[in-house]
Amino acid sequence: MIKIQIKKLSEISEIYTGVRLNRLKDHNTSLKKVIKKISSEDILEYDYSIESVSNSINDKFISRKNDIIISLLDPGAICKLESEGLIIPMQFAIIRLHENYDADFIINLLKSDLFERELVKLTEGTGIRIIKSSYLKELKLPIPDFEKQQKTGELLSLIEKKIVLNTKIIELEKQAKKAILNKTLGGN
Repeated sequence: MIKIQIKKLSEISEIYTGVRLNRLKDHNTSLKKVIKKISSEDILEYDYSIESVSNSINDKFISRKNDIIISLLDPGAICKLESEGLIIPMQFAIIRLHENYDADFIINLLKSDLFERELVKLTEGTGIRIIKSSYLKELKLPIPDFEKQQKTGELLSLIEKKIVLNTKIIELEKQAKKAILNKTLGGN
């Protein structure tokens, strides 16, 4: 039988709000990559900051492999970071897991229907829905033992990669279909 413990997100991770970029202006440093946007499909966009950013930025605002970030302005957008060294701005919550918690398992848990239902309870606002990082700390999650997290996380990660590849194949087939029709009709 699988033993599941209910734990608050703050018990399994450190949770921060990203950094305010306008506090970091320093004209004596080089440009750095700053996270701009994520989506629920893990698409991560970043820009080089137009303003230079101080090299003395606190390390907690610099991405590490397996950090999980949640958009506080678009609460459905959650992403596990593979890139290190990106600056994480204040519109994101940074979830940095403690040891013995698997990032692949936790990201899938946070993308699940269970989390979405909990997220609805945590969001504020009538027009624009936002979430406070302090609310994330109180979020309760069902957590199996580490070995089960790893096995499940690895399986779910492989399934996600297959879904992404199949989506790309479908998009390429749609493009091929259009190209064939255009060529048949004498178009470009």
